[in-house]
Amino acid sequence: MLSDIANYVPINEHVTTGGQPTEAQITELAKHGFQIVINLGLNDPRYSLVDEAGSVQALGMTYHHIPITFNAPLPNQLRDFVALMDSAVDQRIFIHCALNYRSSCFTALYGQVRWRWSEWHADEFIHGIWRPDAIWSTFMERARAALQMSSGGVSATPRQRPQPTAATPQPAAPLTQLQRPRPQPPRSAPPPAPPPKQPIAAAEPAPTAAPTAPPDTVKRPAVSGHAAPPSHVIRQKIERYYDTIWNRRDQRLIPVLLTTDLPFRTTLGRSGRGRRQLAAEIERLQQALQGCRCEIKALVCEGEQGFVQLQYRGLHHAELLGFPATQQPLAWSSAALFQFRQGRIVQLWELGDLHDLYQQLSRHC
Repeated sequence: MLSDIANYVPINEHVTTGGQPTEAQITELAKHGFQIVINLGLNDPRYSLVDEAGSVQALGMTYHHIPITFNAPLPNQLRDFVALMDSAVDQRIFIHCALNYRSSCFTALYGQVRWRWSEWHADEFIHGIWRPDAIWSTFMERARAALQMSSGGVSATPRQRPQPTAATPQPAAPLTQLQRPRPQPPRSAPPPAPPPKQPIAAAEPAPTAAPTAPPDTVKRPAVSGHAAPPSHVIRQKIERYYDTIWNRRDQRLIPVLLTTDLPFRTTLGRSGRGRRQLAAEIERLQQALQGCRCEIKALVCEGEQGFVQLQYRGLHHAELLGFPATQQPLAWSSAALFQFRQGRIVQLWELGDLHDLYQQLSRHC
């Protein structure tokens, strides 16, 4: 499913961003009517497909690759991206990198240039996916300055460039002139009045006067200090938490999804603080249950909270709750409450049906 792509975020009817898709997901993109795939990641064997260009083109889609080194994004790459997006305004586009980090930043900047996103709106879109480091924060700041932006969005009075003549081809727009040129009035007509300047949005909007997203963009509820990411983003992060960290036993996602010092309570009733301690608890249960799996039965998201009803199951392979290994299958229900802040899990509280689990262990022993 397309929603299984890491940090998959539809923005409007034409543009969607996400992480690296699999071969099967590229096929799904074509089935869902996507026409263009833009890859902003590198050809890295750790996450890239062997021949993504060939796979995309074989399905009748157009493939573009702007390889951005994660620690060294360049202004000319942003210019190329804006030009590429401008050339495909009415087509369905999927933009990706490894985890939608590079893609979210470039798309947010494009949103400020072409969709009249405010800086606040662009930042909230990014923060629903990740928190840019110093390198990317500096790049974003410089790019915004070059694009003549303020926290209120695109400057209302961009610099005008001379109109091309038939004998003089128009040069490529430099980074400081990426605004679309306004149509020139007839010489006999008086020049139009300059458009009113856009008010600058507050960096921390008041709850009673939160900025309104354009109709073709992701809508976010107003919250004091910051906006909550869309519920589908929260849902995807919770699903990835269980599917990747628990079912695939891949803990590399822990620092991406969880804050450093989050308080937690596990399904076995063990409490602690910090993602390192939580990682140790997860590993301990995975060692006790061979083939440990978590199956989500129900998932409800509202604002920055997510409530999950799930089931744990596996083969009792090592000591668990004081009971030695029985080599018998175990399964029990659990309920979890996730609290998010700026796209990351800041608190996790879980309650397992330990009465049922103790009964199973007692019977087998």
